[in-house]
Amino acid sequence: MRISLLLAVVAVALCFGDGTATQTDWSGGAGTPGPVTDFGDMFHYSSGVDHTAAGEISASGKHILDNTVNGPRWTDVGDIDEDGDIDILICAYTADTLYWLENLDGMSTLWERHIVATGNGPSRNVLADIDGDMDLDAVCGYYLEDCVEWYENDGTGGTWTEHSVDSDVDGSRGLVAGDIDDDGDMDLFGASYRDDYVCWWENSGSGSSWIKNTIGSSCNGPRLDDACDLDYDGDLDVCVGLFTGDSLLWYENNGIGNSWTRHTVSGSFNGARGGWFNDFNGDSHIDIVCAGGQADSLCWFENADNTGTSWTRHTIDVFNNPWMCNTADVDDDGDSDVMICGTNEDICYWYENDGSGNFTSQAIADGLQGSMYIGAFDVDMDEVMEIVISDASSDVSSYYDVLGYDGVLYSSVFDAQEDPAWGTISWTDASPAGAAASFRVRSSDDPANMGIWSSVISTSGTSLDAYTDPADNYIQYAVHLESEDMAFIPVLEDVTIDWAFSRLEENCSAVDGFSFSILSGNPCEQVILGFNLPQSVTVDLTVFDLTGRTVSTVTQENLEAGAYQVTMERLVPGTYFVRMNAGDFSTTEKLVLTR
Repeated sequence: MRISLLLAVVAVALCFGDGTATQTDWSGGAGTPGPVTDFGDMFHYSSGVDHTAAGEISASGKHILDNTVNGPRWTDVGDIDEDGDIDILICAYTADTLYWLENLDGMSTLWERHIVATGNGPSRNVLADIDGDMDLDAVCGYYLEDCVEWYENDGTGGTWTEHSVDSDVDGSRGLVAGDIDDDGDMDLFGASYRDDYVCWWENSGSGSSWIKNTIGSSCNGPRLDDACDLDYDGDLDVCVGLFTGDSLLWYENNGIGNSWTRHTVSGSFNGARGGWFNDFNGDSHIDIVCAGGQADSLCWFENADNTGTSWTRHTIDVFNNPWMCNTADVDDDGDSDVMICGTNEDICYWYENDGSGNFTSQAIADGLQGSMYIGAFDVDMDEVMEIVISDASSDVSSYYDVLGYDGVLYSSVFDAQEDPAWGTISWTDASPAGAAASFRVRSSDDPANMGIWSSVISTSGTSLDAYTDPADNYIQYAVHLESEDMAFIPVLEDVTIDWAFSRLEENCSAVDGFSFSILSGNPCEQVILGFNLPQSVTVDLTVFDLTGRTVSTVTQENLEAGAYQVTMERLVPGTYFVRMNAGDFSTTEKLVLTR
């Protein structure tokens, strides 16, 4: 309903607050996209938010990627469907499945699972452009099926064509992609855990044929995780941990993969599980970090002479049966940090490097049941690293905020049941200093197509005029819970959206007596009412249907004398009675609305 002065001289716009929708509880959980006429205690979905406590939500730091597939392990990330965001490739060892998670909303909060292939015991995967067609293909090593396969991506991730790399790799436990022979295409490193060798496969250029080349034999229980140019001679070298051989090695590439020299980093590191290259003490020499699965320790090995022939061992931490470590500049301070996970520990850690190879532990997550993958990536493309963990025993893959919280919750779509003039959005932010809640909104006349989100609204009580259309009766909010430090947890207690079905413009021109009439004719397709006020008075306008049910009521106190026009734009077709009360004046008119 819109009320405007007929004789406009000096106009002042006022709003009638006809409705509010408040949410104070989210403990009912996700799964209600809407539309709803009451928010209740449910919502559509969330990521990185703890909603279990009645009366509030808070940032949790944990973003669940998938919890529907048994035994997730090795993980890689990249833009699989070429839509500009980060997708995720996962080996589910127990489920015998290689699958990818599509980043549906581009914000890394909503994911859809797609199967790439099935096979016995997928243990390693990597994303790489194998056939040179500029999209990311998937490569998988199967520990139980004893083979390595690559899957050709059609460019969208919708169709995958299987190609064999090698059908005779007994216990595949290593897979790294790189241009090993410097011919411009992607080759592959691999390891056979049960046949005790490491190798590389030469790509013909299109992935149609492969030549297997042995790097080293007599490698007892090899695991291969990483490759880089350790000796700065322009080619890829490789790091190998010997789990049953209790040794850590690196193999020097002597040019284009034709010959390799074996170097021992440590001959007494019990249960060495692979190894990762990085510079840990800032001397520009490539060092190695490795987890000792039977040594119960995490160590980095200092490349003392820059040639990889002299190594000094440094213990970072003790850890019960570590399964995997990894390295990246987690905190973006220019040095190399370290992460670790394990099957016997319920906590995963990352270790902050001071730049000189001294590390401080930071807990990432607890309550884990047996994590078998850890790695750092910018999953949500916010230029801040998150840490991905696959907890194989609980069948959950997640990514974690580690520098500051970044949670988001999407409400159910709310139906105001009429087309309102949306008013304001307000909320109670119980966050400490250094943390805050902010919102985005979107409105639509179609709940299945809500359109794009608004820009960020950071001030409670903000008008929604610039972010919504008054012809839209559906609205949805997204709340972001953010901080720049994990010490400060953002908390939201409630949110309210209000709206009005009326607008009024007031003028001080004199009129003769009270009057009320239907200006638009009767019947009509749009109802326009008019009334005159000879003095300042409180006005009530009430609309009833034929059953006597009140459809809408508008009250405005102390309207100045003047002539007013009311446009009723949101009534459905039908027959109504409109009653006006103004002081001692009262009258009722019948109207018929058609379309």
